[in-house]
Amino acid sequence: MKKLVVLSITFLSFITVNAQNGFHEHDGFYLSMGLGASSGSISITSSQNSQTTKGSYDGTGGIFDLKIGGKIKKNLILHATLTSLAITGPNIKQNGVSLKADNNFSVGQAMLGAGLTYYTSSNFFFSGSVGSGNFTTIDSNTNKTISTDHGLAFQLKLGKEWWVSKNWGLGIGALLQSCSVNNDNNGMTQKLDGTQFGVMFNATFN
Repeated sequence: MKKLVVLSITFLSFITVNAQNGFHEHDGFYLSMGLGASSGSISITSSQNSQTTKGSYDGTGGIFDLKIGGKIKKNLILHATLTSLAITGPNIKQNGVSLKADNNFSVGQAMLGAGLTYYTSSNFFFSGSVGSGNFTTIDSNTNKTISTDHGLAFQLKLGKEWWVSKNWGLGIGALLQSCSVNNDNNGMTQKLDGTQFGVMFNATFN
């Protein structure tokens, strides 16, 4: 709890010192939110008692992307990154057999990490983040949620924003996110690799 308080005070001090002073400039506190649609695939290789099975989830879904941080130099932002991507009603394949799940079943890919975003003078942006990610399956029919262990994840994002006020910009972006996890599922060893692409609307305060 003390660490959380210290981090909160430090963060608020950082915001105060780097308060927004410029007009249409990337300075001070940074908050960026993206919402859109994604498409991708998650492959699974499971091994137990010398037997191996392979499967995958493929399909489309939604994205939520959140970045919070502040300027470290002109047009360069250091931030925390939280992203969640989902495949809703995926095509499920296992050992050559394929079936379509209903929309009450979804597979999610999430990442919590840190990254840098750079803005050009024309307000195009390029962003890269790395962190810890995992996968989660949610079955609303049975109210069952299963999450994997965590592994390495990264995200690349680019886009364009237009100023709509002194500090707010609206725009569009494209995202690529990948995650790789080695999971232990009750004695079964699983290797999961997921890659998803997405497009989104972006709103940024900076």
